[in-house]
Amino acid sequence: MNLYRRLHGSKALKLDNYLSDQAQEAAKTYIKNGKSSFRRKSNSAVNCKKIHFTLAPLLVNMWYKESRSYNYRRPGPQLQTSHFTNLIWRSTVKVGIGIVKNDSYLYICFIYSPSGNVQRKYIDNVRKARYHLVNSRSFFSTLHNNN
Repeated sequence: MNLYRRLHGSKALKLDNYLSDQAQEAAKTYIKNGKSSFRRKSNSAVNCKKIHFTLAPLLVNMWYKESRSYNYRRPGPQLQTSHFTNLIWRSTVKVGIGIVKNDSYLYICFIYSPSGNVQRKYIDNVRKARYHLVNSRSFFSTLHNNN
């Protein structure tokens, strides 16, 4: 998570026990209701996901991939990129994480504070990546295509 934030010039998030308790409660209600019923406070935002336990290590990466759809020329709320923008929101400093297991699925909630995705604040908080990650597949295919 913090690696992705660093790519966009955002500082590392600190894990917060109080927010983690709230995130745990949000995950418990998510498992019961099929959605998070976390009552957003003015200074926090939430991302929740039901995911097969084998895919859980990829969750943050899945949210980060929304960055491909973010329109930096028109900064602002974009439904298809809201997990990504919460993840890298520059003024967010703390995160809480809650996880509940049910059969083969995990219900995972992240609560961020202060809140991301604030209207008219995108231009200051969602910056283009300063660097790009290279995975071995894209690295070697680039080498192969240049020869």
